[in-house]
Amino acid sequence: AGVVMVTAGGYLLSTFGNNASLLKPLLSLQKEKGSRLMLTVAMIWSLTATLDGMGAREGSPLVFGVIVNAVITVCTVVMTAIQKGKRLPKGAASLFPLTPYLLGA
Repeated sequence: AGVVMVTAGGYLLSTFGNNASLLKPLLSLQKEKGSRLMLTVAMIWSLTATLDGMGAREGSPLVFGVIVNAVITVCTVVMTAIQKGKRLPKGAASLFPLTPYLLGA
């Protein structure tokens, strides 16, 4: 119930303004890349939270911990390999000091 209330409140707050419309928040998904990315993150998070709960319940804690860390490591290595060669955004190196080394910059 709390999530529904917060979502409804955020939706209603975004409908106020000069060009108020109930469809404005939904239309922003088409215009703004950030909105789409946040919706994607929310969906991924909901799936992984469910899988984490199932894994912790059904498997042994040691095996579950090893598998989760192995999957995170593999995903990080793959994503790093994909990103290798792309320029880092200005200031990224100061925020994440190891990023240049991971990306081979």
